Amino acid sequence: MTDSPSGGPPPDPYGQGRQPGQGPPPAGGYAFGPFAPDQGAASPYPQQPDPVAWGQPPVGPQPGRGRTLLIVGVSALALIILGVGSAIVALNLRQARNTESGTGASTGSTSSASPAGGGPSDAVLGYLTALSSTDAQKALSYGQSEPTESSMLTDKALSAALKNAPLTAIKVPQVEGENEATVEASYQLGKRTVTETFAVVKQTDEWKLTRVAADVELGPVRSGSVPLLINGTKVSKDLISLFPGSYTISTGLKYSDYGKDSTILVTSPGGFPDTSRLAVRITAEGKSAAVAAAKKSYTTCLKSDDPAPSKCPNRWTSNSAEWRKGTVNWEQSGGDPFKKAKVTTSGLFAQVQIPLRVELSGTCTQGGRTGRCVGATITGTSIAVVSLETNEPKVSWLRPNA
Repeated sequence: MTDSPSGGPPPDPYGQGRQPGQGPPPAGGYAFGPFAPDQGAASPYPQQPDPVAWGQPPVGPQPGRGRTLLIVGVSALALIILGVGSAIVALNLRQARNTESGTGASTGSTSSASPAGGGPSDAVLGYLTALSSTDAQKALSYGQSEPTESSMLTDKALSAALKNAPLTAIKVPQVEGENEATVEASYQLGKRTVTETFAVVKQTDEWKLTRVAADVELGPVRSGSVPLLINGTKVSKDLISLFPGSYTISTGLKYSDYGKDSTILVTSPGGFPDTSRLAVRITAEGKSAAVAAAKKSYTTCLKSDDPAPSKCPNRWTSNSAEWRKGTVNWEQSGGDPFKKAKVTTSGLFAQVQIPLRVELSGTCTQGGRTGRCVGATITGTSIAVVSLETNEPKVSWLRPNA
């Protein structure tokens, strides 16, 4: 660039006669006035006042202020999103309190239950949740009073009861009450869906269930001295209290049980499980054991050298001949009688009936004469009575019938 020799304004390199202060030239040109590239030389023309400085609103968009407003808008949006996020977190936390892990426990809008305070629904939810967690003491804490009989109301017994019938999918609706209320809750007990109405009363500031365990009558089930076990635990009382769950009644013996349907399901603390079908019986294995025990006894009896061995079916009772003890020999006549054995049972006793046909020989006295006697035969039906009250069968023989 060169200065004008006359000191006047420099020539317009574009020949457009633009005046100072009229803004920048088209793209590609230089800007004059306050934005001239040569900031070292002062402009000979007076500068136009800045419109903003005179309090006039600027014409057109203002990038600086536009960005400021945009930033403020984004910040407000971030705050809104943060608020929504906080609400979601709070909602999730609330749902987490209303849902026990692994149980599906839910009370709708009810908050997490606690033994003290809360409402009727909280007491029911707390009780069912304690059961599902196999916490017997906590479950008992929701009761209005302690059950009279509590030998089976323990963590161990509860864990065994829920092993084959876990308590899940707990649903407890929100119920209000002043001093008493009923809460209809539902849950899954093993494969059974249970809907139960719980009676709840208010004691001081706490809601309590009127019942937390079911009473089960075992008196008619017992049979003499036969043991009675519930899920492997021996019980001696005729009335027992049980939490909801599955319970198998057994004798604890090898050859007997309490029937085909010896497992009962206690569905709720207010239920009355049916125990009428429970009865002591000898199992199929027990019947086989009775036959085996009778056969073993029979074989031992045939080895005797006594004409009337004690507690045996092969007893000579005729007065026609007198046999000398120590000389007698017994032999089975025909095939194995136990192949045709008939077995009947009553309680823990089995009767094994067999056809009896045995021959004996030895020294005998008949008609005043003593000598070797052969061909004496005993026939009829013999019955062995086998007791299976213990794991060692005991055999006794009835007198043979001719």
